[in-house]
Parts: sequence; structure tokens; C-alpha cells
Amino acid sequence: MIDDVGDEFGNGFVGAVTGTEGLRVTHMLYADDLTLTANDPVQLQKMLRRLESYAARKGLTVNVQKSYIVNFNAYRNSAVPVFRLCNQELKRDSFTYLGMLFDKHMNLHHAASHALRPFNAAIRRVKEFGMIKGLLTGLMRCFG
Repeated sequence: MIDDVGDEFGNGFVGAVTGTEGLRVTHMLYADDLTLTANDPVQLQKMLRRLESYAARKGLTVNVQKSYIVNFNAYRNSAVPVFRLCNQELKRDSFTYLGMLFDKHMNLHHAASHALRPFNAAIRRVKEFGMIKGLLTGLMRCFG
């Protein structure tokens, strides 16, 4: 139903700079998750208005509560402009997209730690289960 959403951001928008010279990205789409990217706040607000009109034409609702603005590579005290979607101010914070934590500092160590939390919790539960059942005693002697 939203396969054509990319057409909305293809023409008339500049997009965000990438690591490849001359390549800019306006949006990323995965299933029903859409990420809009721009280096210019004015461009991003225009994209948000275009998203509103697209959703209205398609009879869709944008979940503003799950919509975030992140100003990547921002200086510590730099002010993030206010962005609006459907007459509501968007949250300016970190967000998780496809299991990866994104924040203004793009700290991949922090993002990786965030992504590993469920895995580490599962390992702890398996270890506790093994200890309770006496399955890990030999392994613990070998590996500490």
C-alpha cells in the first residue's frame, strides 16, 4: 500500500549527504517504517508536510507518538529546530530503528550495547538455568 511513497520524495528534495560523493538519500523504507533524511531543516520540514499530504491521500495515519527527530553529528549544545507533523511537535531524542539505537552522537559502541541487551539477557537466563540444573559445572571448571 505504501510502495509508491518513494515517489513523493524523489523530485524536489535534496536529501542527506552520504559517504559516496554525489549520492544523497531522501528516505529509507523498510516494511511500514519510513525514515526521512535531509541536511537542511527547511527541506526536512517540507518532507514532513509532503508525508502528511501523502498519508491523507492514501487514507493512512502517521503515528506521531512513534516519530522522532535526531540531529546527527550535532555539537553538544546545538539547538535542534522544532519540527511538526500533523500539527504536533515531534520528539527530539534518540530512537531505535530495526533494532539499532540512533542518537545525535552516532556512538556505535552505545548502539551495539543497546542491540546486544536482549542477547546478553538470554545468555544470562541460559546460564542460570544450566547452573540450577547442574549442567554447567564441568564447563565452569574449564572456563571459569
